[in-house]
Amino acid sequence: MIVETNSIPMYPCIDGLRFRQVNAEADFGEMARIFNLVAPVHDPGFTPLTAEDLAKQSADQSPNHLVVEVKGQVVGWGSCESYRQRARLHIGAHEFYLLPEWRGQGIEQAVLGFFEARVAELLRDCPPDQAVYKIFLHEEDAEKIALLEANGYSRLAAHAIMVRPDLEQIPDCPLPDGMEIRPFEADHLRQAYDVLREAFSEHIHGSDPSDEDFEAWSQDETFADRSLWVVTWDVKNNRIAGVIFNFILQEENQYYHRQRGYVEFISVLKAYRGRGLARAMIAASLHLHKQRGMTEAALSSHTENPFNPIAIYLDMGFQIRYHVVVYSKPVHTPVD
Repeated sequence: MIVETNSIPMYPCIDGLRFRQVNAEADFGEMARIFNLVAPVHDPGFTPLTAEDLAKQSADQSPNHLVVEVKGQVVGWGSCESYRQRARLHIGAHEFYLLPEWRGQGIEQAVLGFFEARVAELLRDCPPDQAVYKIFLHEEDAEKIALLEANGYSRLAAHAIMVRPDLEQIPDCPLPDGMEIRPFEADHLRQAYDVLREAFSEHIHGSDPSDEDFEAWSQDETFADRSLWVVTWDVKNNRIAGVIFNFILQEENQYYHRQRGYVEFISVLKAYRGRGLARAMIAASLHLHKQRGMTEAALSSHTENPFNPIAIYLDMGFQIRYHVVVYSKPVHTPVD
């Protein structure tokens, strides 16, 4: 399906340029090739996509995808989405990958306008003060940052990507009195989820708990190996006080020829903070990853977190490698 030029703000004057929707599986191979060529430039965490990956991701999402071609040759593609972060906050996001030789000719601006209009349509029923764009970028992706800033986006947050280059000399961090780590059991899943949502309730990217969100979270393949989780219990009150949802990305490790484990979503309830629980759980996580044959560990942390967890992570041997920045602006939804 061709996208009408009048739906593309600032349509560039390039001979043979055409914007269209994804042509089912016929496009996925070329889209994967472009992604694998372009994405690694400003994404140290990049892992390649296959046509099969894109087919799975694109199911029933064709109106939210855009293919750019010149004289019948695909030169770029992108997608947008919307989702609810909290009960009153709706997020619009978009991404675009363009071959280097076609940059700087107005295509990026046109695509940005198209996706902003599409997100605004998706969020048509959302009150105007409750919808924002939220775009994640590598801090050195100067071209995209300049484009967003020129279009009214401003920097919202930054996240430190941290790596512990080895799993030797793990600090001895005992659990606070009255706490114990227990193996995860299936009937603890909802309580573990509730701890995560409560612990991140004030986080800039935190989400409200709900049955729908729990269902999606519980089926996320990233967390399929729950034997890696570190779940700490308050023995006296028989409740989970903190949890870390550790995971290993096998395909990523194979691509980079490394053995990395992730120590992520470090969640400690407010009532138990300031007692060394996070350190103890991180140490336990590092030991778990080492037992699985990992040789390094990684995590990410919001740099403006008022509890300053980065200081703890540095003490635990993690090093800051780079930052991911978040740019945002209000979504101006259509008025009927």
